Amino acid sequence: MHVFLLGATGYIGGSVLSHLLSSPAASRYKITAAVRSEEKAEKIRSFGVDAVLASLDDTERLEALASQADVVVECADADHSASTKAILSGLKKRHQETGQVPALIHTVSCATCISDPSDTDVRSQALVCGPPGMLSSQTVHYSHGPGVLTDNAAGMFATDTIWYDNDPDQLDTIAPSQPHREVDLAVIAADSEGYVKTFLVLPSTIYGLVEGQLVDAGIMNPQSQQIPRLIRTGIARKQAGMVGLGRNIWPNVHIKDVAGLYETILHALMEGREIGHGREGYYFGENGEHTLLALAGEIGKVLVKLGVASSEEPTTFTPKELKEYLAGSKSLGINSRCRGERSRSVGWKAINGTEDMLAGIEAETTYILSTGKMEQRL
Repeated sequence: MHVFLLGATGYIGGSVLSHLLSSPAASRYKITAAVRSEEKAEKIRSFGVDAVLASLDDTERLEALASQADVVVECADADHSASTKAILSGLKKRHQETGQVPALIHTVSCATCISDPSDTDVRSQALVCGPPGMLSSQTVHYSHGPGVLTDNAAGMFATDTIWYDNDPDQLDTIAPSQPHREVDLAVIAADSEGYVKTFLVLPSTIYGLVEGQLVDAGIMNPQSQQIPRLIRTGIARKQAGMVGLGRNIWPNVHIKDVAGLYETILHALMEGREIGHGREGYYFGENGEHTLLALAGEIGKVLVKLGVASSEEPTTFTPKELKEYLAGSKSLGINSRCRGERSRSVGWKAINGTEDMLAGIEAETTYILSTGKMEQRL
């Protein structure tokens, strides 16, 4: 199976690549990875991967590369409409030339989120999750991706609304006018035309430090975004913080389990097993939930233990701090609840849960302090 991977140097894409290289089925994969620098390309080639130079703006190049693949795994910027359209065009050419039906595994991201429609300056700038699409209740204000709904709870309340990846009727209620929704609708529409099978993977709050050869070689980013962002902010203000009272709820998933979800879908394709695609092709990555308060509280304990803070108790971010540390965004205070029923039905088995997420805060904090990486890599 020829797999064309975008985002191989990132947190999710690099983890997917690492997972495939160490898989018992590794010999059955021919992997091509698009990277932006020759330095990274040379390093990736040392692992037996065909690395090619291409950015998301190189649409003709991406179209040509996609036309040669059985499966495209898109883990880069899911907000980049031009690259997605180029990939779909390439996959359509492959179908026309071979008669085969290739596949696209598209990562839904919340790279930008307006949590309060009355304030156009409130943008998360990829602070909410490490790409993945988030689902939350009540009024849609913005977040990228299908099934990406946000409320403006601002940490003041929880929600009972839960989104299910095996309920297409529920997911169809997402307004087409939602910003960036058009990318995901284009992916689904392509599937309905019959020339490609599309699968939309929505990770939730991804956590966990990545280790292994790709990290050691300096190829990939080893950290996610949301939790490290909260840790960095806590270090900078010398006390853990939260939006509002931290009552909002989020799902979570370990990066190894996320990579396992992509591989589960790839294995099904390799085996010729029919699984949901297109409108019925949403796959949520989640294995537990947490409140922002619980997360901030654990960060507070770790900061005290490591001598960074004097109090374990998290406090509410002031408007000045929100602007200074979080680009003015209250997106960390939104609700987002989902269930990966379809993901589990096709054989995905997540191992790590919320307790593991909280237990990993110390390692994440120690990494940031020891490396001096106080700037978030987005």
